[in-house]
Amino acid sequence: MGVDFAQQEPAVKGDTLEEILSELMDVVSDLSSAVATIVTTPVTIGVLATPTPQPYAREASRAYQALSSLATLSIKLNTMKSRVVTLQ
Repeated sequence: MGVDFAQQEPAVKGDTLEEILSELMDVVSDLSSAVATIVTTPVTIGVLATPTPQPYAREASRAYQALSSLATLSIKLNTMKSRVVTLQ
């Protein structure tokens, strides 16, 4: 009985995968926290003549940073497979 090479997949680099998953968990946690803050913070309307800072600027910034990090992590996923070792 021979080995079916069509069924083989690249081995995963354990340390690289662990790093990517850890970063992913941190980013998702940060994004979730920002969204939860936005959803649960009441909006107050100031006097129209007085400029007021956007109440969610900090959270919106965190959310955009998280989305940017997710895009970077998506690219990093390509580095977790071994180019040498394959497994059945």
